[in-house]
Amino acid sequence: MGYDAPFTVTLALPDGRLLSSPVVPVGFDRQPRARFVWVWDTTGLSGSQSFTVTLLAPPDVRDTELANNVLTLEVPLQNRTALPPPEPGVRWDLQSAPGIRLHYVTGSAAERDAATLLALAQGAYADVAARLGVTTTEALDIYALDRVVGQGGYATSDWVAISYTDRAYAPAEMTLLLRHELTHRLDSAWECDALPALFREGLAVWVAGGHYWPESLPRKASGLLQTGRYIPLEQLLADFYRQQHEIGYLEAGALVAYIVEERGWEGVQQLCGAFTAARGDESARLTAGLTAVDLPAMPQLEQEWLRWLRSLHVSAEELRILEGEWLLMDTMRLYQQLHDPSANYLTGILFDPAAAVERGITADLVRRPRDPEAISLELLLQMTQEALRTGDPEEAAATLEALRVALHDGTSAAPEAVVRMRALVEAVMARGYEPYRTICFEDGADVGQRAPGCVVYALDRSNWPTKRLLWAARGADFDSWTVVGPQLEN
Repeated sequence: MGYDAPFTVTLALPDGRLLSSPVVPVGFDRQPRARFVWVWDTTGLSGSQSFTVTLLAPPDVRDTELANNVLTLEVPLQNRTALPPPEPGVRWDLQSAPGIRLHYVTGSAAERDAATLLALAQGAYADVAARLGVTTTEALDIYALDRVVGQGGYATSDWVAISYTDRAYAPAEMTLLLRHELTHRLDSAWECDALPALFREGLAVWVAGGHYWPESLPRKASGLLQTGRYIPLEQLLADFYRQQHEIGYLEAGALVAYIVEERGWEGVQQLCGAFTAARGDESARLTAGLTAVDLPAMPQLEQEWLRWLRSLHVSAEELRILEGEWLLMDTMRLYQQLHDPSANYLTGILFDPAAAVERGITADLVRRPRDPEAISLELLLQMTQEALRTGDPEEAAATLEALRVALHDGTSAAPEAVVRMRALVEAVMARGYEPYRTICFEDGADVGQRAPGCVVYALDRSNWPTKRLLWAARGADFDSWTVVGPQLEN
């Protein structure tokens, strides 16, 4: 900010308490913010509540430089009974299996699928533990969040948090997501937790077998070089998390793949140990780690790695899918910024689920947009994922273009695809169901129906989270839908 002391924000709560927080760089984007997390308990309150926010300047700021520094907010409180399922009766619960404690909220998809999720977590834990040579009887804590946060997961040295919800508009395949986050949870066994983010995230991507889905990291990184969007490693070392997310993680994973190719998996362990033992700044310690496994220092290592990548062939179709993946994820984060800001990993809050369990807090890890507009956008994001996964970049590009127009210009100027999806969502919700996936057909012949329409996978709001299967037939007017069904999903 250019001042000797930081600004301060005070928060006057309705009960008379006055709280304060300095304005400091917070979040992965390191923007100046004041944050108050879990400071206001509204239990027993009703109606409209008033609180005041005040920005206080440091001593070296003249009074004339700080105008309109007081903001009074009126917050209307709703009755908990007005909340959609699984609230208002949601609470934390857990189930255990050898090596895993799975925490979840009641009435959630994670509770319904706990047996499957526990088995996936056990398998991922076994994979990562075997790869890192970890043997321990300590149970790992995994918290299943009933909403999308960030790209789908985050971790500390104490726990792993994963998004597990039916309308999963973030694309991470669950086994890879668990392996990635469990690598962060266990990499201290090799002293890799001290590495720069470029190497630590690359390690997690490589151990997982891909970033969001199984993939050849070197081939995709080779394709990246042909797109002109390559990020120099020096830039990633200096400021990893503020670069384009998918490109940074792809380069990181491919770099670790190169180290394994050149020096073997044991070379990664040696690099971690030598880095941790070395003295000096991060650059000197990294050079020491690379030297310990007979690899050149930056930037020579980067040049040798790039030569290796350029020797690989990538098809034009693979490049189109690669570009589509980046655009999908940037569009997803734009959706989060506009409709669910706390979910965006750069600017949002990565809530501590262990602290939430201790305090009995569920809302921040459950509540998310549930209105027809948000649901329709999430379904279109999901349809784009499926188009890319099935090798249809043209269909994905068309859907993404419609999404981006709607997000930039608003629903009043939304393209037909967005208007049609919103009308479908409204028709399904009017029947008491909440859609979480759609598959649409230009005619219904493929599914034994007479009219064009969509198969709709939905949750029953009166018996949450029971899955239902419906058919929505499209009328002559593209935004007119007739919903029939439901039946239990197999």
